[in-house]
Amino acid sequence: MGGIRSGWRRLTMEARAERAARAASGFAALDVKAGDSVALFLRNDIAFFEAANAAGLLGAYPVAVNWRHAPAEAAYLFENSGARAAVIHADLLAPRRVEFADELPREDSGKIFKRKLREPFWAETGRSI
Repeated sequence: MGGIRSGWRRLTMEARAERAARAASGFAALDVKAGDSVALFLRNDIAFFEAANAAGLLGAYPVAVNWRHAPAEAAYLFENSGARAAVIHADLLAPRRVEFADELPREDSGKIFKRKLREPFWAETGRSI
């Protein structure tokens, strides 16, 4: 008998499957279908596994958005993943902000210049990378 443990919480595989099925019903109500993406702005805990499994049950792709990304990096993933739905831990929604860039800074090679994306975030904290 296996399961998932995150901190003090434990979930059996049977309970995880049942919760994922309920979440999949919620995604289906949001018109998520096979081939769609679902953005997951969650910490690496039980909710992440439930939401990822729920997306998979519908044939949708879970897109992990790292909750430690700078706002511009998270915005890039939200904008470019084509996600039809997003699952976000409530406590991550308020203190963070996602700013959408008009144009991404790129090097001459075309590669995205991540340091330029991060600079406004770090400037506000009074710290540097």
